Formats: sequence, structure tokens, C-alpha cells
Amino acid sequence: MKQEMKALGFSDKLQVLMEEQMRNDIPQFHLNDSIAADKGQVDFTLHFKQSGQSDYYYLNRYEVAHNKGKGLEEGEIHGHCSWSGWKEHSQAN
Repeated sequence: MKQEMKALGFSDKLQVLMEEQMRNDIPQFHLNDSIAADKGQVDFTLHFKQSGQSDYYYLNRYEVAHNKGKGLEEGEIHGHCSWSGWKEHSQAN
């Protein structure tokens, strides 16, 4: 899947994060990335899911948003919060 991620233009950093989740055998996870656009930036959320019948992972779905405002500089914090433990939480309830 690493080659496919690179072919789609996603960063090496995102590929490393994806591989880390897979090595930790996380059954479902999502990753966020963004790229600069002519006006603003394009934000991506990629949702991955492990097959119930094998060790393979699939890009289950994705979300793309074009934000026309000024993008964040490296190291800046914005108001979005993601929680990768949602599955464990939903099973506990």
C-alpha cells in the first residue's frame, strides 16, 4: 500500500504513520493530510480498515475538503481534534 500512497501524492510522513498503525495491528484507523492549493489548502482524511478475513488493509473511504482560508504553518495548532481510539470507546458502551 506504501507504493499506492506515494503514487497518489501523499507525504512520506503520512506513509510512515500508516505503516505504524498497521504494524500495531489497529483494525480501523484514519489519517489526516493536507496540501497547499492555489487558494487555501486541500485537507484529506483517509479511513483504513483491516479485512476481517486476512491481514490486508483497505482504504475504506476518504474525505476531501478545500479550505479557502490561509493554511497553517508547520507546527501551528488548529481546532480540529481526532481520536483514533473511537472503536474501543464504542465497544465499551
